[in-house]
Amino acid sequence: MKVVLNRNYGGFGLSAGTVKRLVYRGWEGLEVMTEEEYNQGRPESHWPLLVDAGDGFRVQADTPDVLHSHGKVYCAPEHWTPELRSDPVLVDVVETLGEAAGARGTKLRVVEIPDGIDWHIACHDGIEHVAQNHGVWPDDADTTMILREKHNPDFKFRCTWCMHDVNGPTCPHCGPQMVRRKDAPHDCEWSRKTINTVECKVCGKVLPMQEHLTGEKGP
Repeated sequence: MKVVLNRNYGGFGLSAGTVKRLVYRGWEGLEVMTEEEYNQGRPESHWPLLVDAGDGFRVQADTPDVLHSHGKVYCAPEHWTPELRSDPVLVDVVETLGEAAGARGTKLRVVEIPDGIDWHIACHDGIEHVAQNHGVWPDDADTTMILREKHNPDFKFRCTWCMHDVNGPTCPHCGPQMVRRKDAPHDCEWSRKTINTVECKVCGKVLPMQEHLTGEKGP
C-alpha cells in the first residue's frame, strides 16, 4: 500500500496543480460546492480576490488547495483520513507531479507500507511518518505507549489542540494540558470542520455553520 505524507516542517497541503488534476479525474475526496455555498451568503463585494490559475480555474493566492471554476468551488479535504491519504488516485497524481504536488513549504512524498497492518499517520512539527497501531490493556494501564488517531471511537480521550483521539489522558504530540474525556459533561468548544460545518473539539458533535452562528436551524 502507498501513502502520501508531508516530509517538511509546517503541514500537509496540496498545490493548485494537484487539486486541478484531482478535479479532472473526478476524485471523490474533494469537497465540491457552489460559489454561494462557499461564501456563506456574504455579498459578492466581500468574496475573496481570485487570481488566474490556468485552464479556466481561479485560486486565492493564500489558499492554493481551493479552486474556483464556472460557479463551482473545489476544496481539498479539511480532515485527511488514512483512506484519503492512501487513495490510488491521490497517490498517482502526487507521484506524477513530484516536487510540484505540494503547497508552498510542503514536501509531499509517497511511501510504501506493508498490506494488512493497522496504521496511522504520526506528526511532529508538520513532518509525518506512518506508525503501526498497537493495543493497550487494561484501559487504565500506566504506559508510555500512548496511541493517537484522528478518529477512534474506542479511545476515551481527545486532545482539543490537535483534534486527535488518544487512549489515555496524555497526547503523545501535545502533552496532557489539552486532553479532555469525550464522555464527560462539557460546554462545546467549536472548530471549523468543513466550509459549511463546525465540530466540537471535545465530543465531535457537528453543526451546520449557519446554526452555529445564528442559533437557528436551517431549512
